[in-house]
Amino acid sequence: QILYGCRGQIALAGAMELVPNPDNCAQFDPNPFKKDKCKGCGRQWTEHKGVISDALLQGFLRVIKKVADDKLKAEEEAKAEARSKKLSKRQSAAV
Repeated sequence: QILYGCRGQIALAGAMELVPNPDNCAQFDPNPFKKDKCKGCGRQWTEHKGVISDALLQGFLRVIKKVADDKLKAEEEAKAEARSKKLSKRQSAAV
């Protein structure tokens, strides 16, 4: 389950900070097509402090953590690949 914001970008900004809903929505009910938005008021899940279920909240937080971990892993792999290319260039130049 991946959360998409506008233009297909993954929604991460301000995700850890819940704020009260300005529309006084009684409960966060996920939209079937945009899971991070409420079916009732159309606002983000981060704007439902106190009315979002713990199971949904934990699910969203797990997705955010997984995205951050995947990004970190990809960056580490890219650095390792760059190091190995640089090392192989040095070794071929030395021969």
